[in-house]
Amino acid sequence: GALPGPLARRAPYLGWVGALRARTAAVRTRLLGAAALLSPGRYLPALLGRWGYPPGSVRALPHGIADPARLRRPAPPAEGATLRYGYHGPLAPFKGAHLPVAAFRRLPAGTPATLVYRGARPPEGAHDAYARGVLAAVEATPGARHAGPYAPDEVGEALAAIDVLIVPSLCYENTPTVIYEALASGTPVIATAEGGMRELVEEYAGGWLVPRDDPRALAGVMARLAAHPEEVRRVANGIPPVAALADHVAALQGIYTE
Repeated sequence: GALPGPLARRAPYLGWVGALRARTAAVRTRLLGAAALLSPGRYLPALLGRWGYPPGSVRALPHGIADPARLRRPAPPAEGATLRYGYHGPLAPFKGAHLPVAAFRRLPAGTPATLVYRGARPPEGAHDAYARGVLAAVEATPGARHAGPYAPDEVGEALAAIDVLIVPSLCYENTPTVIYEALASGTPVIATAEGGMRELVEEYAGGWLVPRDDPRALAGVMARLAAHPEEVRRVANGIPPVAALADHVAALQGIYTE
């Protein structure tokens, strides 16, 4: 006979629950059956190792970016009297978009610093309360502004307009392209001390790490750098060349040859 009304309404969801229960084992079987497993960074293989994947089953193969030299900024950062901070990305909670402006508001009065957000604005009348709240906080903060989105071919220009990029994600990230782009341009980064963000900042000695979701700690680093811009210039001068996508493709061809 037919299921009673409440059970009938739940039936599709019971199937989803079963699929979710089987998902981990199914994904593990598929992955371990592959001839090669690749990750753009070292963080993910380490994480999979903690989940019981055999050591060495995942190879780290950095992807880099298509044309690092194209992004090189025309002048070094932190040469002006005011240190220019930037956040490039969506106004999304998992990206920690609220943190740069929250930290900026904590800076001591008179700190020679500005903050600019770049990326999509929430559309007029949007129901995303988080995004609208971040935008409102930015627009209400002296010295901060949201300058809107930029096209892919304007990345270098957007980075040249700031001295330090803030990447405050609450998720682990993998190997964020926005960090690769900043480092390729010679722009140091303040990032969350987690996952692929920590990995790239440490590998390239390209900036500073702060605890996750900690506007007080972020403000402390921002205030220090504004008072000592020579530290920004020193870090920028020491950033090595960023990996190029062509090298990634060549390595991939070698793996296929195997």
